[in-house]
Amino acid sequence: MADVIGKRTRNECKELVQTTRKRICETQDIFYITDGLATYEAVLKEEYAIKVLSKKPCSVTTYEGGHKRSSCMVPDEAIMPANIHYAQNIKHRYPDGRLKNVEKRIVWGSVSFLFDTNPIERDNLTRRLNVAKLHRKTLCFAKDKTVLHYQIALDRNMQNFCRTPVPLKQEIPLQERQGKKKYYYRTPAMSIGICNHVWSLQELLMYAI
Repeated sequence: MADVIGKRTRNECKELVQTTRKRICETQDIFYITDGLATYEAVLKEEYAIKVLSKKPCSVTTYEGGHKRSSCMVPDEAIMPANIHYAQNIKHRYPDGRLKNVEKRIVWGSVSFLFDTNPIERDNLTRRLNVAKLHRKTLCFAKDKTVLHYQIALDRNMQNFCRTPVPLKQEIPLQERQGKKKYYYRTPAMSIGICNHVWSLQELLMYAI
């Protein structure tokens, strides 16, 4: 849905959340699942929290009488919308790097399904396998952030429109089969109805022209 290149500082996290927010429907339930980095929680509060105003006594300065106690509307607390759900999947490791245990924590809302960060970690692995500049300990390291961004965007679009992952295959009904072909292979874009055929690389590159 969105990706940001760089270190996981506040600016990168904020850019990721803002980009994601533009591409989702906010009238439905929204689930955010992270690895427990505190920056994500702070950015999500900043983007989604609704500040509630309440009437509290405060000090008002006048030139004639000095300070005078009065009441005014001040921010009381920040409340998250009911459709925003945030959970953390925190992995604790031994000093040698081996996995010790996994802590699942629900910060806001409620999550009724089993959640983890394995899908996004697998997606990151796919990017590293397909883009040479993301390989670890290699001479093909990225030298320009803009070019790297374009390469990752190209690979992601190829994954969505040109490749046919095995889990997305669909069985062909017996009365419609021709020959020995039993399955109909689909791209991720075909599985959600964006297109009706597997794109070639040339078709993908020529689409925006």
